[in-house]
Amino acid sequence: MRLDIFLKVSRIVSKRSLANDLCDRGTIKVNDALGKPSRAIQAGDQIEIRRGIKILIVNVLAIPDSKQVSKDVARSLYQILSETNTSELD
Repeated sequence: MRLDIFLKVSRIVSKRSLANDLCDRGTIKVNDALGKPSRAIQAGDQIEIRRGIKILIVNVLAIPDSKQVSKDVARSLYQILSETNTSELD
């Protein structure tokens, strides 16, 4: 599944266009490499998202079979590894 679609389906971001914008700005990394919207995501991948002063790091647990899943299923697709503010790192 594409990175931008996974981010939307898992409800990490609200819209696919927002996921594309974040990728284009270089604020998303997959396994420590810059994430492109078309990058294939697999279980076990680590995604880092920087939005403003927040940094969210998640581990992909599963890839859904469809592009629409329930809220409960969406939450089970990933595990939050870290959620910090950059101001806390200073």
